[in-house]
Amino acid sequence: MTTEQTCKSMNPLLTQKSGYSRVQDSLAGSGSFPAEFVYEHDFDENGVLFYLGTHGKSKDWVNPFTLGQVTVFSSSLGHGSLADITGRAAANCRTLNEPSSFFGLDLGAERVFRPSCYTIRNRCISS
Repeated sequence: MTTEQTCKSMNPLLTQKSGYSRVQDSLAGSGSFPAEFVYEHDFDENGVLFYLGTHGKSKDWVNPFTLGQVTVFSSSLGHGSLADITGRAAANCRTLNEPSSFFGLDLGAERVFRPSCYTIRNRCISS
């Protein structure tokens, strides 16, 4: 898990506000507008994926991958589904055990995002 202190040290350019992120998006109504995401704790409801999954916090959360709000990709998929990467529940999702494996997330060409911290969940499973 990423702690708030780790978030502060991960991006020295954002020293004014810890856990501060900015995205330009056009989810709500007319044109682009900036949204601020301030980290409070791991898995809070302040992140960009929660924002996209709730259409700007105007609806109940749905996985943003399922909604088509983001694209998820990987080098391979050994178990689970790509939707697990953007989900809010613990899942056994992994690549095949091979060199240079990865998962990636694309917010879309129309979105600009500069994260100051992020949380990655590890299920600590060996099979």
